[in-house]
Amino acid sequence: MELEKMGTLTASGYCGIVSHTSLKVRTGRSLSISRQEKPLTKRTHCCWLTRVFYRFLVAGFVLLIALLQFPSSASAASPDRYLVRLHFKDRSQLQTWVDNGLDVWEVHGTTALVSLGNGQRLALEAEGFSLSDVNLSARASFPACYRTYDDMLLFLHERESRYPQLLHSFDIGDSWEKQNGLADRDLYVVQLTNLENSQPKPKLFLVAEHHAREIITPEIAMDFIDDLLVNYGQDPTITWLLDNREIWVMPMANPDGYARAAQAEDWRKNANRSERCPDGSPPWSYGVDLNRNYGYQWGLDAGSSPEPCNLTYRGEAPFSEPETQAIRDLVRQQDFDILVSLHSYGRLVLYPWAHTWEPAPDAADLNALATRMAKAVGYIAEQSTGIGYMSSGDTTDWSYGELGIPSFTIEVGGGSFWPACSLKDQIYQELRPALIYAAMAADHPYEVAGGPDVRQIAVDVSEPRIAVRARISDQWTGGNAIEAAELFIETLGEPGTGIALSPSDGDCNTENEWMTTHLDDNVFMQYAGQRVPLFVVAQDATGTRGVPAIAWLDLREYMVPQSQEVTLWATDTGEPAFEIRGGYVYEGSAHNGHILMTVRDTRIYRGAGTLGELLYTLHGNQVQAGEAGPVIYTLRGNEIYDGPAANGHPIFRIENDRLTEVTGSTSEVVFTANVDLAGGTAGNAALLLPILADRRY
Repeated sequence: MELEKMGTLTASGYCGIVSHTSLKVRTGRSLSISRQEKPLTKRTHCCWLTRVFYRFLVAGFVLLIALLQFPSSASAASPDRYLVRLHFKDRSQLQTWVDNGLDVWEVHGTTALVSLGNGQRLALEAEGFSLSDVNLSARASFPACYRTYDDMLLFLHERESRYPQLLHSFDIGDSWEKQNGLADRDLYVVQLTNLENSQPKPKLFLVAEHHAREIITPEIAMDFIDDLLVNYGQDPTITWLLDNREIWVMPMANPDGYARAAQAEDWRKNANRSERCPDGSPPWSYGVDLNRNYGYQWGLDAGSSPEPCNLTYRGEAPFSEPETQAIRDLVRQQDFDILVSLHSYGRLVLYPWAHTWEPAPDAADLNALATRMAKAVGYIAEQSTGIGYMSSGDTTDWSYGELGIPSFTIEVGGGSFWPACSLKDQIYQELRPALIYAAMAADHPYEVAGGPDVRQIAVDVSEPRIAVRARISDQWTGGNAIEAAELFIETLGEPGTGIALSPSDGDCNTENEWMTTHLDDNVFMQYAGQRVPLFVVAQDATGTRGVPAIAWLDLREYMVPQSQEVTLWATDTGEPAFEIRGGYVYEGSAHNGHILMTVRDTRIYRGAGTLGELLYTLHGNQVQAGEAGPVIYTLRGNEIYDGPAANGHPIFRIENDRLTEVTGSTSEVVFTANVDLAGGTAGNAALLLPILADRRY
């Protein structure tokens, strides 16, 4: 079934009725998502005002329901929370605490940083545990620079309007509160790719904010979207990615919970209130932990709880929640090649399994991919249980365990669930290389996992010569010696078809190498006036190739005339004396000689490029010294005169493919050419002939 887009997001959203039975994108892949009929037509201005009124009405209704269902907890002030360091004797003890709902923020060795309520603190102290208070606030906040759900909608609409060929947004389902008539929040995902290139492409899926209080993750997702859009056509790597990859981003998987986090509540779960919590429970007790609600190994009492008011309540059944159902259906239908789930915080790149201490079947490859992402950003890579405890029913165990997708949880930095505004951009910029790498590796993730990195490409243009140097390292991936590297121009080719790079020190024998190649003049002349990508791919001593690195070959400032190639042979030796090719005059041939002069429009410069001395200027049929000096030669018909033609007799004569020197009543052939010099096909080469014959260069 062909895929159909479920409505482009408009500035204010949609009203009306649209079926949730199909969703179409331009990849030709089917995405069938069973949902109920729901409002989804484009809004008019009137419709927007109606929507705003509706939201205020719904908000009031939600508040009334909350007061009726949870009179004591909803009306009471949030209890005091304490951040403490708590020592545990082994991971079994930590697992027991997590299973019983202890809010663990960090684990270092045998010490956990935990957030406690008054009752929990008293209970632990009564058991004889030593608690060390931390001088940090455990109270939730929502800094002013963070965007709300409505801000996200406007952001997606504006970007889709500005970049219609690069971004499409899709509504893939309803939140729990919308499904139950208590709010109006949809679940949105965006597809980023150059839609003009409709060929099948490898796919990355980035999903953020399973846990409501991890408010930095939607910001990272939206910053990533912006980065890709704004830098398309500017950054060579991003340009190539959107031309050759599909990157799907879900900025907000838990919008109902996020709405509470935006009110500075310490909310983790979604807003499912079908289960009542005891009177006196904190208002954030109800809900389902979406990252314990996925179907693979769901229901294990390991890091997930059957108790509805527990912090890690897994729901009444696998995929019981509309949020996880929507993600499940999207992932199944889109057949993603890599999945990354953003969480906070911890500076970790985690990979399956989370539900058991045992390694996954592809543990070595998963570890290599995670390590490569982590090393690039200063994080730590480890199996998900490496944080100190197990958790069942999580996103990446399901996407890897059921669908075989290489999947990763990235616990981003920030030092808190609510990083300050001053840290927000820093956190994204720090993480950016890992996200770019995940997209680059999407075509063959396991194959490239252990391959070397091209850390830097330096392109030096000294017209018309081009030198390319690449800094290559296997330090992050395998520690093997670099064996080879090759360069591709404009299009990434098959292994072994590129231009080989040579080690700068003459030998490939270490895990870090500088490698170089010099491109011949043909490359310069072919791409002069253009900007094209260069790709460098490296291979280590095990034969493993890494992902390509990309840089621009920018020759837009060089405009080489596309003229007829002229070769002049010396009559006395029969060897090529000069070659005029692509705006350059070579002594000998273009392949073996050196550049004597460079021709740009009407100017002739000494040596290669336009930085040399201006020797001559061409004015019509005359050659002048310098910019406006005396006339050196004049071409009249097929005859070349010394100085102005009125001054005397011709000194050279052009006869078909020959230049002859005239001395009185005799003449002698100086050059023979590969073209008819007299017929005009040689362009301005005729005016260069006397300069070359007299060796005035």
